[in-house]
Amino acid sequence: MDFDFQKPTSEDAPKTIGKPWTVKLEYRSGKTPEAYVDQATPEKAKAGFTYYRPESGEKGYLGPFKCALLGVYSGVSGAIPNGTRFDNYWSNFVKDTRTDIIRVQLGSKENAVTIAEGIYNDFKHTLPTGVSYTKFAVVYIFATQEVATLELSASLELALKEAIAAETGKKPNQINLFNLFELVNRFWGFAFTGRFTARQKDGLNWDGKGEMYYYPELKTGIVTSDHFPQLPAIAQDISDYIDATQEYFSKGKRMNEATGTANDPGKEYQEAETAHAAFVDPSHVKPALSATTTVALAKAGFVEDPSFPTEEPAIMPEGEDLPF
Repeated sequence: MDFDFQKPTSEDAPKTIGKPWTVKLEYRSGKTPEAYVDQATPEKAKAGFTYYRPESGEKGYLGPFKCALLGVYSGVSGAIPNGTRFDNYWSNFVKDTRTDIIRVQLGSKENAVTIAEGIYNDFKHTLPTGVSYTKFAVVYIFATQEVATLELSASLELALKEAIAAETGKKPNQINLFNLFELVNRFWGFAFTGRFTARQKDGLNWDGKGEMYYYPELKTGIVTSDHFPQLPAIAQDISDYIDATQEYFSKGKRMNEATGTANDPGKEYQEAETAHAAFVDPSHVKPALSATTTVALAKAGFVEDPSFPTEEPAIMPEGEDLPF
């Protein structure tokens, strides 16, 4: 039997755009007043990398780890004190703030409210104090084979630039993190050693006066697709996801009108970006992890902290880290 089939094209089977990341990482610099520096340790100051898994609710501190940088993007974030908690603002990621649509949200899931949308320069003056432009990295964690978002706070960005500069013979201010992704088969990787350096607010070594901040000690180098062949495809998925979000926004749709169809990133965008919205939800109860999962995560450097609240921890602004 003969069939007059024509050869299918990519348009006949649209790619499903799913969220690329499952973990949220942050760095806390542990701001410590001068009067407490003699008693300070990174642990007491709560300095270090924190992680949060939205699906399981697991959260804690991340010990020494290695990851690959898959992209650096722009967005908006910030935390505003509201009584005993922080209301956290977040947005989608964009590649170019001059042309791409940023949608700033307050809250999460069905409680999310859009407070600004459009080109950043057009609405930045309307944002609350403490909510502003932020850089984010998307990284691949080798030990757990997970993709995570990582907010590049001022202290973390400087530490990363210093580590890359040390390997390239350049000065930190000559490193542009957005320009590290020209090649599709070579990626910058970094490792957190678990150690810290004491700094002033401006990043200089702490001189014994004023507030002290903990900067992470990082080591950097190149990771190639010869050893990790999955990286180019993951990086492309991240890029496609961000592009699909722009296409969705450009159609003028609202988040709560998402259809969730296979080629419509709206619903998946909302679910993915909930991971960035550290908004206190009293109904959230952290599920218990299995013993096997707990052991595996501990071996990978993920140390769950039982002192963390049962809700997702608030994003602490760089200048608002609580002293111990």
